[in-house]
Amino acid sequence: METLNFVNLIDSNYVVQHVLELRDEEISSKVFSQLEKQYLTLAYKKGGSHVVEKCIESSNIGMISVVNVLLADEKSLVQLAKDPFGNYVIQKALKSTKENGEETRHQALVRVLMRHASFLLHSKPGKHVILSIKSLNPDYQTVLNSLSS
Repeated sequence: METLNFVNLIDSNYVVQHVLELRDEEISSKVFSQLEKQYLTLAYKKGGSHVVEKCIESSNIGMISVVNVLLADEKSLVQLAKDPFGNYVIQKALKSTKENGEETRHQALVRVLMRHASFLLHSKPGKHVILSIKSLNPDYQTVLNSLSS
């Protein structure tokens, strides 16, 4: 059974999350390679978004894998930021890139999202993403204050 089909089964996302929690690089790398083309699709689903978040937090390889996919499609990145489940993936990516010294990837995410800040502020999930940027990047405080007023 393909990993993606397995992840889409009810409650199987928990199994994938627990496998990633083992932090076995060989096994995790296989999971990432199976899921890489489906991160965006999975992120729109409750269970799937948890799996993608776990990919981000389980290892540097997983974080880079997910973030590279996010950055490859600006339109999808912005839509995901407005999604009730996807926004958590974006927030996790922002936080993890910042905390793990992936400043280039972090700033790339921020630049894309800030270009669409006025659009994102029209939805509750989008506002949460913008607030996440604000808390992780104090330099954006003034810009964001002017957008939200």
